[in-house]
Formats: sequence, structure tokens, C-alpha cells
Amino acid sequence: MNQLLERALFFGAGLAFGILVGFLVSGSSGPPAPAPPPVPAAAPETASAAAPEPRPVDPAALETLLAAVEARPEDPAARAAVADLHLDALDFGEAVYWLQQARNLAPSDLELRARLAFAQLGAGDVAGAVAGYEAVLAEDPEHFESLVALGRVRLFVGQDLPAGIELWERAIAAAPDSPAAAALRAQIESLRTAHP
Repeated sequence: MNQLLERALFFGAGLAFGILVGFLVSGSSGPPAPAPPPVPAAAPETASAAAPEPRPVDPAALETLLAAVEARPEDPAARAAVADLHLDALDFGEAVYWLQQARNLAPSDLELRARLAFAQLGAGDVAGAVAGYEAVLAEDPEHFESLVALGRVRLFVGQDLPAGIELWERAIAAAPDSPAAAALRAQIESLRTAHP
């Protein structure tokens, strides 16, 4: 496994944890608070060991959700719900599969497309995730979650401090009074202090 892929996996795991905790804490109202930044430059052995293994999904919940997909084959939300179950279990590969299906049914849904990019990042497809976030931002330059996530990729995978901070500043401008914006301001200040 090359070092960029290992960093991406480590980054994806940290981002997944942060977003999941943000959804649980905020109840999905408004933009989620950004996760604390993962360690950007771990040794390859550490990065591989730190990437969490997928957990088994609840078979009863999966059966219920799959029945909903079968009952409503044209409903992207049914497929997205299956993907969310896999995201909760950190099974990014399965989440990508289901989110791709949901996106195909609702190609203009920017939230679905951003979630797909997130799952791709967790699965180690950094280029696919970046392309997904950039496509969302091309349609909505103020899409908060995409600005935050792409900023993290630029900072912690690409090691491009100016580009990452610029994306986070755009996110702050998009939702200036949100708790997530306040957290981003603090993270930017920490980054600037650590890298004058």
C-alpha cells in the first residue's frame, strides 16, 4: 500500500468518526461540526493499524432496509438509508455501492453526491472523492460539508495549507454563525500558529 493511500485511509477514518459524532450530537440540524483534524503524517505502520475495520451491520436493520429498497425501487432515499447503515459500520465500500445507486436515481441531489464523495474517501478513492466534492461545489459554491471535507483533503492528504484554509474560510463565510464555523475558526488559528 503506498503512503498516499495509507494517509487517505487514515484521514477517511478520522473524518468518518468526526462526521458521525457530529450527526449524533447535532441531530443533523444545520451543518455538522467539523471533526478534530486527524494526525496528518503518521508512519505507514501506524496509519495502517489506525484505520478501523468495518463492523458487522445489524442484520435485522439491513433486512428491513433492503425490503424498503425492494418495495420502492425508484426511491433514492431507500438506497441511501442502506448506505447510511454501512457508513455507521465503517463499511465504506458497501456505502459507495448504495450511494452510487441512490445518486443514479437522483443525480441533482447535492447532499447524496457529497455523501458519496465522503464514502469514496473512506474507501480510499481520494481522486474520486475530490472529483465528487469539486462537482458539488461547481453547482453550489457554498455547500458547507463539501467545503469542509475538501479542505481536510487539501490540508491532511495533499499537505496544502493555503488551499485547505481557503476552503475552510469559504465554509465559514457560507455559515458564519454556526457552531461548526466557530470550530473551523479555532482549527484555522491552530494551524496558523503551528505553521507560521
